[in-house]
Amino acid sequence: MNLMVECKCCRDKARYKGAIDLNRTCHDRFGERVFDFSDTLINYYVCGNCGFIFTPDMDEWNICKFKEMIYNEEYSKADGALPGYENKDRRESVSYKNGIRLAAILDGSQEEIRVLDYGAGGNPGDTGLAFQDQGFDLVSFDPYVPSACEPPSGRFDFIYMIEVIEHCHNLDEERWTGRRASR
Repeated sequence: MNLMVECKCCRDKARYKGAIDLNRTCHDRFGERVFDFSDTLINYYVCGNCGFIFTPDMDEWNICKFKEMIYNEEYSKADGALPGYENKDRRESVSYKNGIRLAAILDGSQEEIRVLDYGAGGNPGDTGLAFQDQGFDLVSFDPYVPSACEPPSGRFDFIYMIEVIEHCHNLDEERWTGRRASR
């Protein structure tokens, strides 16, 4: 294990932060672990310049490997509804309410702009549903959601991604096309 690696965002030096069990989820903080402990530890680094926290351990994974290991049939257990929201209508979710607030910033331009929800979590996800309910032309994209995995085409006037960038394992590569991003 390296104690220093290059930051994926700014290319400065990033130092070793620690390792976390592959089966650790954000929902574990609410009480019981969602999944049993894994034998696989994932190493994380933090950039001293921009503060980005990341792991290089999955950089060689392709979409199939991510679908097998992370975004599989059990993924909803790790990234499901927040406690207290499990049986509520989508329009009562935190994501929907945040979408209403975000759409309000653009209110009045519904006929003029096209919106992309990148990493939507659905087609549409709850945030995108709020945009649609407010009359916006919305396209959802998420490479791990079968109904939203077709790469978007055309131009967009407003693109948002919420809780997405930290899931990007290789910021230089567009996994769905295989092309390298230019810097």
